Amino acid sequence: MDKRSPTYKPQQPYQARYAKHFATWRAFFDKHAFALALLRGSNKALTWVFYVAYALLLIWAFSCSLAALAIFMLAPALGFVLMSWFRSRFNAPRPATACGISPLVERDGEGKSFPSRHMFSAAAIATLWFAYMPLAACLLWLCAFCLGFCRIVGGLHFARDVVAGAFFGLLCGLVSYALFAFC
Repeated sequence: MDKRSPTYKPQQPYQARYAKHFATWRAFFDKHAFALALLRGSNKALTWVFYVAYALLLIWAFSCSLAALAIFMLAPALGFVLMSWFRSRFNAPRPATACGISPLVERDGEGKSFPSRHMFSAAAIATLWFAYMPLAACLLWLCAFCLGFCRIVGGLHFARDVVAGAFFGLLCGLVSYALFAFC
């Protein structure tokens, strides 16, 4: 049986709930092309917000000291590598595979859904900004929540993937922040 057929049934209860919600979201976006374009554009734009925010943060860290730059680069990089290794070993299916859906937001490849690296990065970067500008950190956390929403509604991740990615990103950011406070 084709996993993308309407008769495909997910194996786990959370997958069945997600598939039911996604059908509602899909119906809405099928009727509102502008909303679909907004979802896709927001996913891409919010990802770029974090690229730029991280680059600006590294410039600020460099102006403080080389130690600060090293901490703000190496701790998140190590967390990212460890999480990527875990993801590849765990290899959780994405909603498209697990629920037999066609995502609203395009992505190459399958699997490696848990935890979300987009959310890990967004949460780590937002948390690191508390060292420099707390108001910007709060705005970045708002952007991170919006990015997580786009990833879930877009059919790229289950909620657990996004929450786990945000949690591990927060932890990595806090560790980096603590190391920065001691240098």
